[in-house]
Amino acid sequence: MLGFPGLFKFSCLAVFVMSGEACYRDAATTLTPHGQIDDPRLVESSGLAVSRVHEDVMWSHNDDGQPLVFALRFTGEAIRCYEVPGVENHDWEDISADNHGNLFIYDNTGRMDDLLTGYIYGFPEPDPLVDEKIETVITYPIRFPDSGLDVETLIVRDSSAFLVNKPWDGSLPRVYFVESLEEGTAEFLGTIPHRAMITGGDISADGERIALSSYRALYIFRRSELGEQALRSEPLVCQLNAGQVEGISWDGDNLLLTSEQGNTFLIPKSNWSNQKAPFQVSPRVKVPRIDLKPSVESLLSQWESGAWILATGSGEQEVEARLAWSQVGLHVGIELPLDLAIAPLSEEEPKDLDHWFEPGRVYLMVNPKGDRPTDYGEYDRCVVIGRFEDGRIGGEARFLRPATVIEDRKLRPDWLSVEEEGQRLLITVLKGTPGMGVLEQGREIGFNLLVLGRDGERISWVPLTTLFSWDAPSLWGSIRLEK
Repeated sequence: MLGFPGLFKFSCLAVFVMSGEACYRDAATTLTPHGQIDDPRLVESSGLAVSRVHEDVMWSHNDDGQPLVFALRFTGEAIRCYEVPGVENHDWEDISADNHGNLFIYDNTGRMDDLLTGYIYGFPEPDPLVDEKIETVITYPIRFPDSGLDVETLIVRDSSAFLVNKPWDGSLPRVYFVESLEEGTAEFLGTIPHRAMITGGDISADGERIALSSYRALYIFRRSELGEQALRSEPLVCQLNAGQVEGISWDGDNLLLTSEQGNTFLIPKSNWSNQKAPFQVSPRVKVPRIDLKPSVESLLSQWESGAWILATGSGEQEVEARLAWSQVGLHVGIELPLDLAIAPLSEEEPKDLDHWFEPGRVYLMVNPKGDRPTDYGEYDRCVVIGRFEDGRIGGEARFLRPATVIEDRKLRPDWLSVEEEGQRLLITVLKGTPGMGVLEQGREIGFNLLVLGRDGERISWVPLTTLFSWDAPSLWGSIRLEK
């Protein structure tokens, strides 16, 4: 799964008003990782299972590549790595431990070719301090009533299992129940009552609670609601903001999480029961008003003057960006690196999710609703800046539902203006743009800017935050117009 590198502790970005009248800094972070996975072979922790046999041991795996499972301490310290014999890692999405000393891995092959079948691989849990290899593996084909499902959650209890899909189309997550792994028939039970991209799950050892993870929240279901209807009842919701969290598992009454970026998080019961989970406070910036003639072209030649907010992002190369507003609209000024040429815009739709971001482009993302709910942002919009066939620079607009599903794609929208002067760009989102009127009402909007280098590396998020995960852009900052 494609991801952009990012740190979960980031230094404060200084944001200045160029006139010197005020200085703003981003909000402090409350996000504290418990540890960092230190085995370089575990590139993307895609699933997590706390051992119910060995103390301070958890198991994880990559989501493709070699068929390996990794034994780790809760802090991420590597203990031992095992090859799972006789199977392949097409798309390993989750791992689960039962109460009988077994581990189970779900291979999400049903998503690959619009198939009806996925696979669960079961084997006795090895002792990572003693055993040198895994001896036997049982393969359980799982047949679904629906095809092409992206199932990323496996929860095994005795010889039964829950499976939950990760919907990319904004629909409610679908719950399936496998009464017998031996028989392998997945029955559709219903949907979870929250729109979320479910990435992992686990049932507590005592069977009293089920926890599901998404990129924006944790969902915890209580014992009185367990059974076949467990995941259809109303859960306890903990707002989450810890990057691409893919793995979740119970350790007694506490929860452990891992992200694809290699962080581990420990959430004690005292926190999750009070609906507190790892959360990073969104930076906030006030945007000054400038007096502007009807044409915005003059701003390019006046780049070094005026009441612009200035911020520099992080990364090997820094990109300067400025932000202001006027009677015309919201103005975003960017100075690109000299070696970055703006990539062309295609008339065709992006072929797949891997083409959502393209090298050499600039992406402006806004959430006019002004919040980041645990469900999908209903009004998320992305503006993509590139070059047309005639050589002129311009943009396309995309509505997003959820973050990676492109809807209502329009080339050259009439509410967007892009001016170019050498390596400087001035993007103006006009005042009449749908949803942007909330700014003039004194409300905030979610906002961020991404510049991708010619090789696809993330040069910078500016001016608000340095942290991003490709299908979870809940880590935005917010902006408010300053009268």
